[in-house]
Amino acid sequence: MKKIIDLSNEEAKTYFLKGSSYFNNDVPNYISFEPILTDVATVLSDKNFAAFKSSNPKDFSGVNYSFLANKDGKFAWRPFELIHPAIYVSLVNVICDSNNWVNIQKRLSEFEGGAVECCSAPVISVDNQKDVEAQIKSWWQNVE
Repeated sequence: MKKIIDLSNEEAKTYFLKGSSYFNNDVPNYISFEPILTDVATVLSDKNFAAFKSSNPKDFSGVNYSFLANKDGKFAWRPFELIHPAIYVSLVNVICDSNNWVNIQKRLSEFEGGAVECCSAPVISVDNQKDVEAQIKSWWQNVE
């Protein structure tokens, strides 16, 4: 398992633009967010969302998609909100810009070796395992 922070900026961008990184809860197999993320990434082509917007999204309600999901079929309703794909891809472009990614890596490396170890740092799977499974396995191994 490899930590996301150890990836190059381009590898991190590829990771963040996966559908399972955009929304990692269980959805039916026929729902995939990758096509829309790929299309938006193609249109934005490493640019910021601000270059394309005609008005500010914060001035409108309902820019992101809100929905409720039921965990147990009874009263365990949970609210979820999906960030607008154009805003998400724009944030990924900013985070994964080579200079910004180096700064993020440098800053997070300053926390390593301290009194507290972060066992929940995101990881990616190196085999056919799902990223969520790799994350759980990594957490379990580190905590044990």
